[in-house]
Amino acid sequence: YVYMGRLDRFKIKDVLVLGTLAVDQEEVVSLVNETIKDKNKFLILSLESNFFYPKDQILASIKKTFPRVKNVAFNFRNNLLVLTLQERNPEYLLCEKNVLDSNSKECWYLDVDGYVFDRAPTFSGHTFFEFEIESTESEKLLGSRILDKDKFTVIVLFRDLIQSYLLKSNILADAIVTGIFVKKNNEADLFIRQKDSSEWKIILDLNPEKIQSEQELYTSVNNMSVNLQAALSSPF
Repeated sequence: YVYMGRLDRFKIKDVLVLGTLAVDQEEVVSLVNETIKDKNKFLILSLESNFFYPKDQILASIKKTFPRVKNVAFNFRNNLLVLTLQERNPEYLLCEKNVLDSNSKECWYLDVDGYVFDRAPTFSGHTFFEFEIESTESEKLLGSRILDKDKFTVIVLFRDLIQSYLLKSNILADAIVTGIFVKKNNEADLFIRQKDSSEWKIILDLNPEKIQSEQELYTSVNNMSVNLQAALSSPF
C-alpha cells in the first residue's frame, strides 16, 4: 500500500463536492483541503492519496462546521476525491422569545429528529410547526438535539394523536395544535388554538419513568375523550 500510495494515479489532485443545496460547495472543498494539509504536516507518508487520506477527520470537520450536513459519501476516481453530501431538511422550528420584546423571537431549523442545524428567517403565519424553549443562549444548541430522541419522538407522536383526535371529534373541529413549549423541568406544554384565537394547553410529563410507548400513547389518547373535553371546556 505504501508503494501504491506514492503512484501518481492514486493521488488526490482535486476535490469535488456534490449534493449541496444550502451549504457552500467551495467552503467544503476548502475545509477538506485544509484537513488533509493539517494532517500531513508531521507525517512522512503523504495523506494526499486515495489509500491514506483522513476520511474520519474530514467527515467530523464537515459535520462540525456545517451542522446542516447529515451524511457524506466518499468516492475516488481519476485523481478526484468526490464527496456527496446529504443535507438535513427543515421539519420544525425551534424558537426563543425575546424576554425584552414578546413579539420578537429568534428561530432555528429542526430536522425530523429534533436536531438543530441552522438559523431560520422570520416567517409569518404557521409555515412550520414551532417548538419553543425557555430563555437561554439558543445558538449553543446548534449542532445538537433539543431533547433526546425518545422524548422528542413521544412529543411529536402525542401532537399527531391529539391533532387527529381533534379533527375527528366535535369538541374543537376547527382547532389545531400550534406549538410546544419545552421546559427545563422535564415538562412540555402543548398549545391548541381555535380560529377565534382562543387557546388551550396540555401539560406533558417527560420524566423517563413516565415516558409511554407508542401503543400506550394511542391507548391514552383514545381513552381521554371525557378528560380532554373537560380540559378544553374553557381556554386558559
